[in-house]
Amino acid sequence: MIWKKVHAVLGRSRSKEVFVAYLFIAPVIFHLLMFTYFGIIYSGVLSAYAGTLLSPFRRFVGLGNYRFLFTDDYFLRGILNTLLFCLGVVPIVTGGGLCLALFVNQKFHGRTLFRVAWYLPVVTSIVAAAQIWIWMYNVDYGLFNDILRRVGLPKLAWIYSPKTALISIVLYYVWQNVAFSMIVYLASLQEVPMQLYEAAQIDGANAWGQFFEITLPLVMPATFFLLIVSTINALKVFVEIRIMTGGGPLGSTTMTGYQIYEAAFDFNLWGRASAMAVVFFFMVLFLCLIQYRYIPESYV
Repeated sequence: MIWKKVHAVLGRSRSKEVFVAYLFIAPVIFHLLMFTYFGIIYSGVLSAYAGTLLSPFRRFVGLGNYRFLFTDDYFLRGILNTLLFCLGVVPIVTGGGLCLALFVNQKFHGRTLFRVAWYLPVVTSIVAAAQIWIWMYNVDYGLFNDILRRVGLPKLAWIYSPKTALISIVLYYVWQNVAFSMIVYLASLQEVPMQLYEAAQIDGANAWGQFFEITLPLVMPATFFLLIVSTINALKVFVEIRIMTGGGPLGSTTMTGYQIYEAAFDFNLWGRASAMAVVFFFMVLFLCLIQYRYIPESYV
């Protein structure tokens, strides 16, 4: 009899705890349902219609938007540019971040100042930084062409030429984002036990041996994290393109993320923009799944 009363009291107490727990997480659940899952489902439904902002479900077209996209050279060019940009950015941001982290992890005078200086681009406004880089890319009086002139090399058109515009955006993006990888790697390096390096030195391992046998394997979880994050961030690049090139010249820097904005807000084609967003979602998911599949399980 007593045990039944105890269980009844505990049951009421546990029900109250569960209720309070759900009460605390209710805002997060509402935010996910309203601003994430609802948006995904709504975009999927909207992609089957041809409509505008004020009349999104004006005409049902089924898979018509998708058929148009995969026969549209402009959209396919955007996918190609996005993949090329990602392929150029991710290895440099990840590898460059590791090199910088190895450097600032050493003990030398002024390393704190160096860390701050390298991290400043990460917290700098993208708009402000992009405006400065536009000036440095100027053909006539830009900093980069002035440097080329001083060393006896011909001037480049940078963001004003289809041949160099995409590479110019890659350089700017790497400058602004490589320090994020540096900070992540630096935190990972500082967790590596120094006893491992001491033991390796006793065994006669040189600096390269210590790097490949100790440092690189132990920072692989950070590498996996950075590969995923850097890939997603590179694929959804938008602000840099919008400010610096507007997708030009001649579509050489147009990206899928920019094309989605362009279709929705410049041409008022919300159904087509939603179809682009759905294709873009599966493209990002596919690339992330490939990375997850081929990174060794012990590093995940």
